[in-house]
Amino acid sequence: MNRFKFTLAAIAVVAVASLALLAACNDDGTPGDGPTAPRPTFFNAPFEGTRDRIDQYTGRGRTVESTVQRVEAFDGGPFDRMEFTFNDSVPDYTIEYVEAPIACGSGLPVEVAGAAFLEIRMKPTAAHDEAGVGTIASSDMLLDLPTLLELKTTCDFEGEVVWIAGLSEEVEFRHSFLTSPFPVHLIIIDVDHPGGN
Repeated sequence: MNRFKFTLAAIAVVAVASLALLAACNDDGTPGDGPTAPRPTFFNAPFEGTRDRIDQYTGRGRTVESTVQRVEAFDGGPFDRMEFTFNDSVPDYTIEYVEAPIACGSGLPVEVAGAAFLEIRMKPTAAHDEAGVGTIASSDMLLDLPTLLELKTTCDFEGEVVWIAGLSEEVEFRHSFLTSPFPVHLIIIDVDHPGGN
């Protein structure tokens, strides 16, 4: 699969996801956060993913950083899902397995639950405002999901934000994103459940 272009399946994902996200928005166009808000869904089965590094160029051509506004994780049925919501266009991002998480400033190891570590590196973006105050509810989420055990920030520095997904084991993952002209700006990453592939 060409990592820089959507396949027909991915295009269908974007179309369905955008409709679901539109339905999840409030009357003023802001994302709804109620427990019954529809979520985008992948329909391809069995799980079609990869364990290889992904470098995703979103093609926005921006010089101004977007800001991470919300990070969520939940059990999507046959997979666990991570969603990263931005206040502006989705930044470029890289997804890859790393041997061990490290802090970007010090280079020191960071403790994250799990036996495998999926790194999500986003740039240009930030997880804090101009006053240095964090823009997300939690930078460390301990989870009780089949694959995803912890989701932790290891970097928010000089326009780069890094999250580490601590997994129960190395599994396949897949990704997609929504940005302008859709009313939300979102990176979606699914990790397969253990034994799925």
